[in-house]
Amino acid sequence: MNEETFGELHAQVYDTLYAEKDYDAECTVLETLFASYATGATTRSLLDLGCGTGNHAIRLAARGYDVLGIDRSEPMLAVARRKADELKASARFELGDLRELYGSRTLAQAAEPADAAVMMFTVLGYLTTETELEQVLTGIRRRLRTGGLLIADHWYGPAVLAGGPTTRVRFIEQDDMTVVRIAEGTIDLARQIYTTTVRLLTLNGNLLVADCEETHNMRFFFPRELHLIFSRSGFEVIATPGFPDISREPSPSNWWACVVARSTS
Repeated sequence: MNEETFGELHAQVYDTLYAEKDYDAECTVLETLFASYATGATTRSLLDLGCGTGNHAIRLAARGYDVLGIDRSEPMLAVARRKADELKASARFELGDLRELYGSRTLAQAAEPADAAVMMFTVLGYLTTETELEQVLTGIRRRLRTGGLLIADHWYGPAVLAGGPTTRVRFIEQDDMTVVRIAEGTIDLARQIYTTTVRLLTLNGNLLVADCEETHNMRFFFPRELHLIFSRSGFEVIATPGFPDISREPSPSNWWACVVARSTS
């Protein structure tokens, strides 16, 4: 029953699961952050790291950016490429593990340093150890021009601790099928990890036709540690606002926050 995180079934229902998420508004927030904090050249070339089904990449490409999306899930990328073809979007997509950005195997098409990189929908949280974080951040920094921006949303530690673990059940109708998503959470305080076990059941009437389970280990962050980790990887943290309302400070009542960092070398 277990399968790789963001496998085939998850990719098929992903956009339905998050149909209410306002990707257009989030892209506007990203543009606001580019305008507020970019230095030097105009922000034009972007890396969308952990791009999933391309919901940010395709919209940013439509706004005139040169976007290369990277993800480790081929099923998710297949959805992204199909949508880009249907919409005639210029966004490009490449299979790759962010842990390989430090080397030369990933981002073969990115010959020139990018102006900015984004890691949206808690991609940063999937890097659960300091070693992984520094390795990936150093790799990103090497793919950015000096002064280039890295923007990542993440789960805000005080809010996660205040809210505690939850169990959520959702029903998603697709054609003549019903997908049931059951998400159960636990918290490892010592490691700052929120683990969500996601079970996806596909039903045709009363007949179970598919059953898969995924485990998502997500790190939650505190502002001070973000400054320390990013600085060790060649970045300067220049803002840690709430998200998606970047006019507000992070709050214990809202799990979402954002970090904006600038490459220093």
